[in-house]
Amino acid sequence: MTAASDAISFTKMQGLGNDFIVFDGLTESINVDQLPLADMADRHTGIGCDQILLLSHSERPDCDYRYRIFNADGSEVQQCGNGARCIARYLWTYHLDSEQSLLLESLAGPIRVSKAEGDQVSVDMGPPIFGAADIPVSTLNEDGSLIIMSPQGEVRLDVLSMGNPHAVHFVSRHVAENLNLSALAQSVDESQCFPEGCNVGLAVIDDRNHITLRVFERGVGETRACGSGACAAMVAARRRGRVDLQCQVCLPGGTLQIQWRDPSASVIMIGDATTVFQGRYPHD
Repeated sequence: MTAASDAISFTKMQGLGNDFIVFDGLTESINVDQLPLADMADRHTGIGCDQILLLSHSERPDCDYRYRIFNADGSEVQQCGNGARCIARYLWTYHLDSEQSLLLESLAGPIRVSKAEGDQVSVDMGPPIFGAADIPVSTLNEDGSLIIMSPQGEVRLDVLSMGNPHAVHFVSRHVAENLNLSALAQSVDESQCFPEGCNVGLAVIDDRNHITLRVFERGVGETRACGSGACAAMVAARRRGRVDLQCQVCLPGGTLQIQWRDPSASVIMIGDATTVFQGRYPHD
């Protein structure tokens, strides 16, 4: 049996059912390269999570803290809106940081998190990215869309980045409830248009203030919620002129409020984040 001294502390957190293992590098020396991240993320034999977050000090003078994001398969990614909210809630709860607003360093760049009404957290996700090379995607139509072939035939995807690449497919409610999202994500992957992979959203525009969304995250699978995916769906719908500047995005795990004024403005996401439990994980 592994000695207790070889165990690493963790906190399990979630935002709308999108769940995370949080490692606190502020109080404990943690080398993620030595951790079995995929084993930890396994829901049958490990702790279980969609993604793993590592909190640490930032070396950037303009940032308060740094956080890194790893998918359930162990691959590192640039951004996670729900993860940013959980990191903020962790800092306010366990490190008693009294600042109303914090700037977090991520691979996608600095991201600002702020206290919102009640226990909710507001995240400034930055402006959306539409340039093909910056998303990245190999090709785009002039309207920012991409056509791929799938088992259902031709599929139109609205493509953009929210710090990580997203492809949003707008459909009717009947299609959204019955389409195999995993198969669609596989078709997107097989198109080889996304050199770094992408997250695939299946979205229904209910009215000018409501979108219903399912998301398949690269390296994770279909999740109960995806913050950056909710932002991407709202931005794509607004570019089509189908929603107003403030919109609720309903995911299987709950609802996020998304605000976006114009192409140069930041996308603002508001939602909750809570602690599930804490523990120690043994490792060699």
